[in-house]
Amino acid sequence: MGDYIKSGKVLKGNLQNLYSALISLCNTEVKNQIKALLEYKEFDKKLDSMRLLKAIKKTIYSGGSVNLHAKQYKAMAHFSFRA
Repeated sequence: MGDYIKSGKVLKGNLQNLYSALISLCNTEVKNQIKALLEYKEFDKKLDSMRLLKAIKKTIYSGGSVNLHAKQYKAMAHFSFRA
């Protein structure tokens, strides 16, 4: 039982580290659009990397940021993105 709890804490720590890495890799425009989301404060407080990834995907693939490949990503978004 102790190993299960320890591995859960390790996973949680790794996901929080992932959150920090993901947000640091975003450019200024994407960061601003993510911070403008209504649910941003909630998932930022929890360092929820899965919700951050979903927000980044929505921003990038919907053409929400200045992106040279936005048209290509919009087509991909229709097939693989579920908000």
